[in-house]
Amino acid sequence: MTSRPTQRGMPTLYVDFLFLALLAVILLINPPKSEDSAMPPGTMSVAIAWPEGDSDVDLWIQGPNNGRPVGYSHRSGRLFNLLRDDLGNAGDAMPLNYENAYSRGLPAGEYIINLHCFDCETTMPVSVEVRAGKYGARQKLLFGEVIDVHPDQERTAVRFRLDANGNVVPGSVNRIFQPLRSAK
Repeated sequence: MTSRPTQRGMPTLYVDFLFLALLAVILLINPPKSEDSAMPPGTMSVAIAWPEGDSDVDLWIQGPNNGRPVGYSHRSGRLFNLLRDDLGNAGDAMPLNYENAYSRGLPAGEYIINLHCFDCETTMPVSVEVRAGKYGARQKLLFGEVIDVHPDQERTAVRFRLDANGNVVPGSVNRIFQPLRSAK
């Protein structure tokens, strides 16, 4: 008795061909984006750090026409997101104390960055770093600046204006206090 050869490989080959044809059509309709078009139009990163221990220092930020400032009680705004609210040693696996926030874009206007010594027994030296830029060209706006914050004090670390190209407007950098923590 002779057996007929099975054709099990044929349906698999047919399915593979259809899958590859469908993939080719999808790529023609929606080609992969080039590296340049995937870059964000501009972002700002703000990071603060303070000595190890139980102290809780909070970062507060407000951008142009941003409405309510972003901080521990309002972590997401139209422009900024607070990514980390550090409470000192409470619930922390690492002794490093830091908070950071990022923007989605760099609209022209005034930016205010404040520090608030929420739960501090003594004056805290807080290191502040602000970077901004378009297409990966990040400029340091404020880097490693150490600002002392007293218990229960809110203090403006830096205020500045950006132009339409994301550059700091000359003469706009200052530390004139503007409360953000209690702003509605």
